[in-house]
Amino acid sequence: MSSIEDVANVPKLMAVALAAAFYGLGSGYWLFLPMAGKLKHRSEEELFVKEIIIRGVLLLQSGSTPSVVEANLKAYLEPSKRLSVKKEAKPAPEAAPGGAPGAGTGAA
Repeated sequence: MSSIEDVANVPKLMAVALAAAFYGLGSGYWLFLPMAGKLKHRSEEELFVKEIIIRGVLLLQSGSTPSVVEANLKAYLEPSKRLSVKKEAKPAPEAAPGGAPGAGTGAA
C-alpha cells in the first residue's frame, strides 16, 4: 500500500494474501508432507542396508566362518523370508585349458 487513502485496495490485497496462505498450507500438507515421509522412509532403509553391509564386512574381517556370517546376516531378515532363502552352492571355477598366460607356472 502506498498511502492511507488507498483503502479501496485493502480487501483485494487481503484476498490475495488469504489465497496465498491457503495455497501454502495446501501444498505443505498435500504435497510436501507426504514427500518428507517418503524421503524419511527411504533414508531409514538406506541406513539399515548400510548397517547390514558393515556388519557383514566386520564379520569377514574378524575371520568368522561363512556359516557364522550367513547366520548373523539372516538374523536381519523377516522370519518368513529366512526360511525361503536357499543356500545355493556354486561350484569352484575351473581353469580353462590353455588359460591365462603364466597360469599355473608359479611365475608372478
